[in-house]
Amino acid sequence: CVMSDYNLDIWSGFAPTVSQLKTGILLNLNVTHKVIRHETALDLILTLKNNYHNKNDFVREAQAQLQNISVITRYNGETNFIVDSICMDKSPRDSFEIKVKKGSGPLQKREPRKLPVGDAENKAANSNQNKDKSGSGSKLIQEFEMRTYTYQDYYWEKYGKRVNPDQPMLKVINKKRDNQEIFLIPELCFLTGRTENMRSNFNMMKDMNAKTKGNPTEKLRETQELIQKILNTPGGKRAIEDW
Repeated sequence: CVMSDYNLDIWSGFAPTVSQLKTGILLNLNVTHKVIRHETALDLILTLKNNYHNKNDFVREAQAQLQNISVITRYNGETNFIVDSICMDKSPRDSFEIKVKKGSGPLQKREPRKLPVGDAENKAANSNQNKDKSGSGSKLIQEFEMRTYTYQDYYWEKYGKRVNPDQPMLKVINKKRDNQEIFLIPELCFLTGRTENMRSNFNMMKDMNAKTKGNPTEKLRETQELIQKILNTPGGKRAIEDW
């Protein structure tokens, strides 16, 4: 749902919890919503820079407001990140290394994988095809090389995004990959959640609640529609039956 009058979008979704009971498994689905502002992290940084002319005050306030905030990057499929900190000593001019296929040309935007849910056999077969006969996988390693990019060149080549090189970077910790550090460009990160100013805007909150505070009947209907979509999707139904 787009609320153009307030420069924000509202995404609807579900928050599931599963409990193991003596009589079986209980699935609880709760209808949830996420507020995506049209304001980027760079917009916030520039606002703080104009409000705090002392550099130390500006850096301290920027860290306080951006740390642990949730941001969305739309260039790679609406991915959500939690900001660990803002790095004033880094910029899109900095470089990093990335593994690419040997002899490949410009980077191409990666398309979402379309492997059916529960099709583990195909996934395993595809993985085995990438290994040599000895099973060591050395052939796969030899087909790739490391290439150096600046962040601004990488985002232009892969996503067609031109960015302002004069901005700091946001650091994210990927806990799923041994606490790997990832650096994001603020200009491409959209802020999420409601601010205190938004909560104090009576008309905005009234219109927002009309979109998010559905009655029990509507929530039940949405939940039933989700369950039917899963059951009517061959991959989803097969995954549930296997489980």
